[in-house]
Amino acid sequence: MAMTVLLFIIYVIYFRPDGGSIQNAMKILKGLNSNTFNYLDANRAQLNVDKDIPIFKAGATISTMNFFGSCVRINKPCVMEQLASDWPATKTWGDDLK
Repeated sequence: MAMTVLLFIIYVIYFRPDGGSIQNAMKILKGLNSNTFNYLDANRAQLNVDKDIPIFKAGATISTMNFFGSCVRINKPCVMEQLASDWPATKTWGDDLK
């Protein structure tokens, strides 16, 4: 039964009018064939899909252009390490869990 379903999916992709390929069949079998995934795959360079999450360290000068260009503009998360390390709350509350 499973083999029939897989062969049907591959058959439908292979004989599609847009010239489906084995790569498309593998994407579908892996669950990676959707409008969102295809858009991200086609525009990966512009959207910085393959790049690591930017890390900004406390005390370092963070330029507004760098922050907006690598995080805000493309709606990507970033890490700000030790940003609140000198706040009074970090001295009042401990991080030891007992």
